[in-house]
Amino acid sequence: MMKLNEQKLREMIREAIMTELGPPGASALDPAIVEELTDEIGDRAAGGYEPSIDGSPEAFADFIIDSYLREPPPPLNQREHLEFVLTNHRDEVEAKILEYIGMMT
Repeated sequence: MMKLNEQKLREMIREAIMTELGPPGASALDPAIVEELTDEIGDRAAGGYEPSIDGSPEAFADFIIDSYLREPPPPLNQREHLEFVLTNHRDEVEAKILEYIGMMT
């Protein structure tokens, strides 16, 4: 059994808060920012979707999210909270990509 000292407990609490709120000074939890980024990602991703090449929309959405985490394309690479949104709001991003793909068909 692991004993927690005060410093370790503070670090764990800080980490939990950062996961929930984002980086210091970030307003990443602001629903408007999350919605704006998910919308931009969804629109951009769906524009490049080719069913005969990319497979299922779900597989494509997963691929896009992983790809944007590794190397986001411009102008998304300039967005301050992109990595946080892709990581902590992955389901919302995937849903938005699928929504945009659905609008195309």
